[in-house]
Amino acid sequence: MGYELTTAPETVEMLRTLMENREELDPVTRRKAEELWRDYDRTHRVPVAEYVAYQELSAKSDAVWHEPRRRTTLPSLSSPISSRCLMPPHGWLLGAGEGPLRDHALHL
Repeated sequence: MGYELTTAPETVEMLRTLMENREELDPVTRRKAEELWRDYDRTHRVPVAEYVAYQELSAKSDAVWHEPRRRTTLPSLSSPISSRCLMPPHGWLLGAGEGPLRDHALHL
């Protein structure tokens, strides 16, 4: 929910009513009311300008974080290069090389 909706007098009145009568609510509705009250309690303490600035910064940082992930292509795990990188030397555990366990090695 946005700042205006979370801190609107109608919302606060509704949440207060729910919290005052929470013992009469079913468990799912009670939990949702408690979560919304917690959100209101945290949000109303923050000035609107700071809340908006934080939301804008959060959106920008999320976009910046996702951009390199879109550009990065990782090699397939079945490629020979990545298989060698994942395998210990000499085929001791899972490797496909020469070693004491080569006949029992798991080949990717």
